[in-house]
Formats: sequence, structure tokens, C-alpha cells
Amino acid sequence: MSRVKKKRTGGQPVIWLDVPRRSEKLADPDSYESRKRKNLDKKKKVKSVYDKHQDDQNQENAVLNSVKPVLLIKSAS
Repeated sequence: MSRVKKKRTGGQPVIWLDVPRRSEKLADPDSYESRKRKNLDKKKKVKSVYDKHQDDQNQENAVLNSVKPVLLIKSAS
């Protein structure tokens, strides 16, 4: 005697909901998606070691370039 295999049933019919698209959600400034996107853009980015080193060098060069030598002239009195 052979066994009867289970058959997959179709279940309930799929009902498509008319929800706004992601682009429409991003267009609305109060939606969760747009707030999330804004906060991700504003989030402070972690600099790489190379970028930190470059910034330090640029700051040192800016300090050195901003200091101008001053000539002191002694008056003969």
C-alpha cells in the first residue's frame, strides 16, 4: 500500500494593499522613511586614519602659514 502525499493548498487569496511607494514616503517630511533618511545623512561620519592624518597636517600648515615674521628695528636713542 502506498502513502498519499500531502498537497499544498492555495490558502487564502492574496489581497494587494494600496500603500504609498517609497518615493512618496520620502517626499512627505513627517514620514518615518524621510526622517530616517535625514538622520542618516546628518549622522557624523567616522574619519579614516588617513583622513585624520591629512587634517592634522593641513591644520599645522595653516598655523605655520598664518604666522608672519615680525622685524624688530631698534631705534638709536
